[in-house]
Amino acid sequence: MMLRVRTKDKKYGINLNYYRNWPFHLSNSLKRKYEEEMIEQIKKLPKFNKINITMQLFKGSYRVSDKDNVICVTKKFFLDALVKHGKLEDDNDNFVKFELSKPTEYDKENPRVEITIEDYESIDVDAQHYLF
Repeated sequence: MMLRVRTKDKKYGINLNYYRNWPFHLSNSLKRKYEEEMIEQIKKLPKFNKINITMQLFKGSYRVSDKDNVICVTKKFFLDALVKHGKLEDDNDNFVKFELSKPTEYDKENPRVEITIEDYESIDVDAQHYLF
């Protein structure tokens, strides 16, 4: 996932290799930008007590990549936004009960990370699934 911050129109890859070296102010700006991009979808969600989360990377090239470097930062930004907007009490192990990373896929036209969340307490045939 690429985000643009400030007027310079510079792109930043949401990736652990970059995240660990960013100054705090840049990391914070990117996190806010991610939240702005996701807020309309997050507002539509119900409040969850506990969740399961599944993530899948769709990369835009055939280059070899470490999906966990992308997924871990995306997941952090997403879960922090859920907590901030009252959709989840906290993002610790008491509330995020199950995490899964699916195999990486290729999509040149629409590279992305898809996030599926499920209400942990209503896992059954009629469980609600929310895809981002």
